[in-house]
Amino acid sequence: MKKILVPTDFSDCAHAAAQVAMLVAKKAGAELYFLHIHANNSARWLMPLTESAAAGEDDRQTEIKRAQAALNKLVTEAVRQGIDAKQELILNTGEDRLEEYIEPFGIDLVIMGSNGSRGLKEMIIGSNTQRLIWKSPVPVLVIKNQPEIFGVKNIAFVSNFELDYLNPFRAMVELANIWKANIHLLYINTPLNFRETSDVLTNMKRFMHQFPEVSYVPHMYDALDAERGIHHFAKTHQIDLIGIATTERSGFETLTHSIAECLVNHEQIPVLVINIEN
Repeated sequence: MKKILVPTDFSDCAHAAAQVAMLVAKKAGAELYFLHIHANNSARWLMPLTESAAAGEDDRQTEIKRAQAALNKLVTEAVRQGIDAKQELILNTGEDRLEEYIEPFGIDLVIMGSNGSRGLKEMIIGSNTQRLIWKSPVPVLVIKNQPEIFGVKNIAFVSNFELDYLNPFRAMVELANIWKANIHLLYINTPLNFRETSDVLTNMKRFMHQFPEVSYVPHMYDALDAERGIHHFAKTHQIDLIGIATTERSGFETLTHSIAECLVNHEQIPVLVINIEN
């Protein structure tokens, strides 16, 4: 993990994500990229500057200066902690997408904030965030809030533990190693995806043969649906972070993007979303 992207609109939840990103970057020796996409009405550039338009232009320039100052403050705070940090201010014309900046910047992880249960479309970068959950080629760690002392002792990785989930698990292990966290493998046994315990445990062992150096605790949890099962497991096992690998495919035993969206909206603990197609 060398480069972390931190999209921000300078809200409270974005601030929490930035603080967590600094902790992760410091522990991992990673570089931070603070990114702000500033809304820009491109039609304004085509209009003559009437008195009212000129006033609107002054307001826009003031907003841009404030955004630049806020980015400078984040970078300064990171540098004071010994973290390499850069900033990017993008004037959005309506076509910009967060995922378009991941590959050019060489990003390995995105850390961003969420406003809560109002839905993905109300998250900090609007519909771009929903796209990022679905389209990001790298893991996305979503932060709701930052406790006074942020740490991760227990991580639950939710999967069906088929071999196409190996790369997402590697990404999660890398994050777990930063905190030396305990890894809990979790299979949610629902009426639609019912499997016998012996089959699930055998599948987990076969999966973990690829990671002989990783210690883990296997779990099988019965629930009426996947989101409900993940929530209750996390609560009863004092889980600090949920990792989930998702797919656009539907069918037996798959964890879809919609499940990840529900977790991001409703859970208060961080959620790491990894798209296996990417």
